Amino acid sequence: MEFSTNRLKELFRYKELLFNLVGKEFKAKYKGTVFGFLWSLLVPVVMVLVYWFAFGYLMKTSIEDFPVYLLSGLLPWVFFSGSLLGGVTSITSNGSLINKIYFPREILPISTVLFNMVHFLLSFTILFPALIIFGRPVHIGLYLLLPFVLVIHLMLTVGVVLIVSAWNVFFRDIQHLLEVLLLAWFFMTPIIYSYDLVAGSLQGPLLVLYNANPVVGITELYHAILYGSPFPGVAALAKAFGIALIWLGGGYVIFTQVEPRFAEEI
Repeated sequence: MEFSTNRLKELFRYKELLFNLVGKEFKAKYKGTVFGFLWSLLVPVVMVLVYWFAFGYLMKTSIEDFPVYLLSGLLPWVFFSGSLLGGVTSITSNGSLINKIYFPREILPISTVLFNMVHFLLSFTILFPALIIFGRPVHIGLYLLLPFVLVIHLMLTVGVVLIVSAWNVFFRDIQHLLEVLLLAWFFMTPIIYSYDLVAGSLQGPLLVLYNANPVVGITELYHAILYGSPFPGVAALAKAFGIALIWLGGGYVIFTQVEPRFAEEI
């Protein structure tokens, strides 16, 4: 516990470096562009249009106001998947920096997550107008839970990114495997379909395996708060927090155990 506390204190002392790395990513990504971060909103907009056409018109989904339902699950997924894809190489792509100066190495993957988190928060400029356009009911009480869900989502994402960024130092196939895994992961998460459809189709071990996906619970919380699906309850919120805490703690332990070998492997 003492080691963990000291490590967190050290991480806090390097907060300026963390913020500078986040700012550096913004400058690098949008340097020379006219519309800046608006380009980052193009991906979810195009995805919504494609899935809206495919499932809303061709396959005739029964989900009411499907674009809003899709956005409320898709935007959190874009944050999660974007963080993993960017964070998996955060250590290996900064080998020169790691070999030159000392700083808490976890700053690198965490900065990638925070960079994507800012984009996620900005993407609400798409979602909230959609809620108004489609006349979705506003539940102020549930909206008050949104910051808690965002923190839970951030904890889970940081934990997973710490793991994949550390493993990728020793097994470079991880970054390529992750692209395939995220494709399957997306369709194993209730984003383009409802969780009720899964619960009615899968039973026993298959349903347990599906629920083992840590993003399922968080996605359902976003659907409840933003779309207006039935709120799964305080127990579901506590469960999502517990799962995120396990991933964050596990990711932190794995990362710090192998971190001393980064320099020699890179």
